[in-house]
Amino acid sequence: MDKNGKDTTVDNLPSAPSEKKPEKVIEKCGIEELAGDVDVNFVKERIARRPKDISRIVEEIFEITDRSVIYTPRFRLRFKNVKTGEEKVMVLDGITSRKI
Repeated sequence: MDKNGKDTTVDNLPSAPSEKKPEKVIEKCGIEELAGDVDVNFVKERIARRPKDISRIVEEIFEITDRSVIYTPRFRLRFKNVKTGEEKVMVLDGITSRKI
């Protein structure tokens, strides 16, 4: 539903403004924060794909010079089939309205 309570499509979801103090919202909602190096490990796993038959690494340099933390809002839609009781959840990006 939109701000007026009328049905809307996923393509027409309004964008949500970013939080001014996201740390307070994270604490208030009890959202689990990610480990400090999870982003580095994520990038490293996808970039440093070594051949399986490699015997040794002579020299390897992996350096990240700049990091930014960006908090983005999410829409969480929960659907429930009243006959079967089955529930489904869909998460949408609050900025782009794309399904995550």
